[in-house]
Amino acid sequence: MKRVILKLSSITETIQGLISSHKYGKAAAVASHAAADSSAQDLKKIVVILADALAEIGDRHPGRGRPKKSAWDEQNWRLSARISIARGDYALAVIARDLVDDRTVSPHDLAWFFFRFCLMPEGVPDEILIEEQLARSAEIISRDAAGSRAAARPYAEDFLKRLRLGPKTVPRKGFKAIAVERIAENSKLRIDQVRPKRRE
Repeated sequence: MKRVILKLSSITETIQGLISSHKYGKAAAVASHAAADSSAQDLKKIVVILADALAEIGDRHPGRGRPKKSAWDEQNWRLSARISIARGDYALAVIARDLVDDRTVSPHDLAWFFFRFCLMPEGVPDEILIEEQLARSAEIISRDAAGSRAAARPYAEDFLKRLRLGPKTVPRKGFKAIAVERIAENSKLRIDQVRPKRRE
């Protein structure tokens, strides 16, 4: 079976693609995780991209001329981005815990996990839509599930440590409750804002 080899995708292209699809919260989430490992030059590009997106949202209005700046719109956008980042962190933490405990993780969840770290299997084109990238990634990952989990485990361990979620310091039993409380506390949000709705 062919081993899954990961490649680093362009962080700025990933963020721009999400913004083009009007997925601002996800774009902010990817930018948040990418910032820790980005060069100063990439960080400048990321800040410019997010600032342009925020300005574009503020400029949407009927008629001509620049409207008065709406503090509520900006605050609402920032809150939505914070909630999206926190929910993404929670979902990543649950997947990460399954990975370090060597439990089964679906190819789709693994593809999304890699994507959040701007990683994807070799053979996935950069120029296609993000949804197609995730579908292609999941297809490649499914060919070597064990190898893909092994490749993801170091990222999972580092991510859990970054959120102070172990894995050794936090028990498996009750992990989700502890994770959502800690992420909500770190993000200054309520637990109900962090815990995502159940998937259909």
